[in-house]
Amino acid sequence: MNKRQWKKKQGKYLPLFPDEYPLFTMTEDERKKAIEDFKAYREKYAFRKKYKDLKRDLRDRKVLVYSYQMGATYMDIMKKFRDVGLSERKFEPVMFVQKLSDFD
Repeated sequence: MNKRQWKKKQGKYLPLFPDEYPLFTMTEDERKKAIEDFKAYREKYAFRKKYKDLKRDLRDRKVLVYSYQMGATYMDIMKKFRDVGLSERKFEPVMFVQKLSDFD
């Protein structure tokens, strides 16, 4: 595909707004895989073969949103935060029983 054809094809995609924050929490390998997944998603769901379909979807304000999965480093940090309080404290459940006579 030459440059002109590629440029014309890029005009046939619906706007796709990704949530890019999870990219900062990923390792380099995860980021490459996530970008490949994004391109596959874009090709599958945002591409319109005919300009007529593209114009109709744009007129109807059809917008696609894509969110990446959280990276391994972020998940590890969140797990550490969660485990900090759990490891030091061990609570036993407390059970209370009330009777109607207690309210009189």
